[in-house]
Amino acid sequence: MVLWDAVAAALLWRWPRLGLPFGVVVMLLDVGVNGWWADKAGIVGQLGVWTLVTQAAFLGVLVGLLSAAHSAPSHQQNSPRAEAGAGEKS
Repeated sequence: MVLWDAVAAALLWRWPRLGLPFGVVVMLLDVGVNGWWADKAGIVGQLGVWTLVTQAAFLGVLVGLLSAAHSAPSHQQNSPRAEAGAGEKS
C-alpha cells in the first residue's frame, strides 16, 4: 500500500484531476485493509485506532474535495479570456 500512497501523492501534486479520484480509491483501500488488519490483530482500542481515525478523516477530506471539484465550474470555460476569445487566431 505504501507504493500506491506515493503514487497517489505524486498524482495529486502533478495532475490533481487524476490524482484526486485515485487518492480516494487508495485511501478506501488503506482504511479497509488497515481496519480489517487491526480487527484481526486485536489492536483496535490501542494506538492503532488513531491511525484508522486519521486515515478515515483524510478519506473524508478527499471525498469532500472530489465532490467539490465535480460541482465546481471549469476555469477554462468560465474565464474572461475564454469568453473574450483571447488566444484565438484568425
